[in-house]
Amino acid sequence: MPETVCPKCRQKSDDSTQCTKCGINFAEYTEEKHRRLGEVSRLLEDGKFTEAKKIADRLPFDFPDNRNDFLLLLSNINRDISIVEKCRLAQKCYIDGDYVQASFLLRNIKAFDQKLDEQVIILRRKIERKTQSIDIFNQAVEAFDRGDYGSARELFGKADKGQH
Repeated sequence: MPETVCPKCRQKSDDSTQCTKCGINFAEYTEEKHRRLGEVSRLLEDGKFTEAKKIADRLPFDFPDNRNDFLLLLSNINRDISIVEKCRLAQKCYIDGDYVQASFLLRNIKAFDQKLDEQVIILRRKIERKTQSIDIFNQAVEAFDRGDYGSARELFGKADKGQH
């Protein structure tokens, strides 16, 4: 009978069903690994990143035979959490009128799903319209200060209506 290498402790075992060193049952080990990975996948699909991260944090330690794969998964979850948090913070900055900070937070974001990507694009467009209106308003003020009341009136109208 060929020797089996234990996926957990990496010791060779003559028993093909369980490890003679650490005692794990190979089938149960594999089943539990797939169950927990499936749970992480379902949580990610539901947008529950923090809950998925809690489970994924343990995977590299509990299943060392796939340590590198699980570390990569954890890295991707952390990236996704960061993107979601940046989007939430950008939305708050937009609501608070801090368009520069909102724009900065949304810069270089590549969303990982289409729904979030659409939200990022919509918020970027809103910010762009607001900042353009502010620029037009500032131009109107400058025209007014110069005594160019016709241009000021036209620019104030554009700024007020959001026309560019």
